[in-house]
Amino acid sequence: MEKIDKKTTEIRSWLMLTGIFLVLLILSRLLVEVPNFTPTISLIIFASLFIRNNYAIMLIVVCSQLISDYFLGFYQSMFFVYISYILIGVYSLYFLKIISYLPILLISISAPIFFYIVTNFGVWFTMDLYPPTSKGLINSYVAGVPFLKSSVLSTIIYSSTIYVICKYFVLVDFKKFQTTEK
Repeated sequence: MEKIDKKTTEIRSWLMLTGIFLVLLILSRLLVEVPNFTPTISLIIFASLFIRNNYAIMLIVVCSQLISDYFLGFYQSMFFVYISYILIGVYSLYFLKIISYLPILLISISAPIFFYIVTNFGVWFTMDLYPPTSKGLINSYVAGVPFLKSSVLSTIIYSSTIYVICKYFVLVDFKKFQTTEK
């Protein structure tokens, strides 16, 4: 009986955590004033850290994006946004085997760069903003640099804040989420 209660408690906790990340990801897109200065990538990184399930991360990302895009409007390059967020979540799951500030910082720098590369390619590929030439692709990347700066800066700030809050204020024991020993 005690084993069933423990399993039920674990499932409820997991569902609650999944719901919290889903709501936070939706809000992170809807309540933004500064373009690309959002906690979205940081939330995906930490969702993968706490949930530790590829399928759940993919589901959370896709659902949160579809719901927020329902309110914000759908767009031509959304496949590239969705796939980059999914890959960031899956990558984070495998990259964050030992949880400390340095890996969090490194993924907080690399994830927005990856997002920038994929999504600017998507804008160039799917929209008529740039000619379908190598020069058009380069122009797409150049035009996205200010957004890249905001995205990297916001991801570092939000990830650092979430890490510090979890470690020092909520007292999350990151060792139980690690997949290898230090």
